Amino acid sequence: MRRFISETREEEHSFVGQSLSNMLEAIWAFIGGMRHTLAFEEQNDEQVVHRLRRLESAARGDSTERLKQEALETVSLLRECMKNRGKHQQSLIESLGARLETMRAELSVVREQAACDSMTGLFNRTSLDEHLERIVDLRNLFGREASLFMIDIDHFKWVNDTHGHSAGDQVLREVAHCLRSCFSRTEDFVARYGGEEFVVVLQEARPEIIAQLTERCLQRLRDLEFDIGEENLRISASLGVSMLHRRESPAHWLERADQALYEAKDSGRDQAIVHADDRS
Repeated sequence: MRRFISETREEEHSFVGQSLSNMLEAIWAFIGGMRHTLAFEEQNDEQVVHRLRRLESAARGDSTERLKQEALETVSLLRECMKNRGKHQQSLIESLGARLETMRAELSVVREQAACDSMTGLFNRTSLDEHLERIVDLRNLFGREASLFMIDIDHFKWVNDTHGHSAGDQVLREVAHCLRSCFSRTEDFVARYGGEEFVVVLQEARPEIIAQLTERCLQRLRDLEFDIGEENLRISASLGVSMLHRRESPAHWLERADQALYEAKDSGRDQAIVHADDRS
């Protein structure tokens, strides 16, 4: 667990650093664009000021022809400046718009990555807590049923101790992939709870369906085969289930699934147990 926390912090530090670097790059690009705009305006203003001075000089003289010529050239310059200014500002707006759209896409990716566990690509604990709050609200407001699976890989410490942490990491990633494929509906929510524990939240509570889903999940995990060194490794998992009750808090819902999980482990592992409150 210490190693997991340490690696997570290092990865989060690297990710945050890269995100800040990207944001600073975008900010400097914006500043550069504004500096260029100001320089452009200043250059035009100098031309206009020079032309107005010539017009003023002509107005003080006694040559009507020169005054007429200077006036025409001043009007022509002003028209050109306004035309160029409009083109330049339009170009700048389009450029900034494109940059802002890129930044919006980058921020969307940042939010998505921040919601996921770096090791497995599943939703992380923070995302799970937020999702449970939403599901509880739906249950209380509209009576929508839901169930929670707490899944723990059996003898995972033995895998790490015997085959090394790189083998353990491989097992975690492939188990995560297996769970994603097993619970692939849009409304299914799969998260890494911590260490070798995973949580699946389903908007389903019919006992016969839950029984089918838990057995299918455990069988697919049994079917996994890991090529570790000179031998092939197989695993199993224990699974605890709790159905969401009205007015139940997310923490209590999780706690009951955890209790059912430990009952499954105490009963011999490699099986699913539904919490006593939810058995028909």
